[in-house]
Amino acid sequence: MFVRETLTPLPSSYELHLHARRTRRRAMNRLSRHAAIKFADWLSMLAYNGLRLARHLAAEHRLRSDIRMLRQLQDRDLSDMGVGHSEIEYVVRGGRSRATESPLHRRIPAQRQEA
Repeated sequence: MFVRETLTPLPSSYELHLHARRTRRRAMNRLSRHAAIKFADWLSMLAYNGLRLARHLAAEHRLRSDIRMLRQLQDRDLSDMGVGHSEIEYVVRGGRSRATESPLHRRIPAQRQEA
C-alpha cells in the first residue's frame, strides 16, 4: 500500500508518550499564563471602576447634603444669595441662578426674518 522511502526508525511508544507530555505541558503553561494575565486585567479594571464609583458616590453624597442644608434656609436668606427654593438643586449641581445671570449670557432666540 504505502512504501516508506526514509529509513529513519519510527519512534517508540515511550518517546511518543514523552513528546505528548511535553506538548501538553507547554500548552497548559501557555493557557494558565494567558488566564492569569486576563484575570489580572479584569481585577485591575474592577478596582479602577470600583474607585471611580466610590468617588462618584462620595461626590453625590456631598451634593445632596449641600442641597439639604440650603433647603433648610429661609426664603429671605436664599434671596440674599440670589437663589430661589426652586433653583437650589440646579445651582448646587453646577448651574448658576437664572435670576442673577447676566442678560448677555442668556440665550436670545433668533428673531424671525420677514419675507
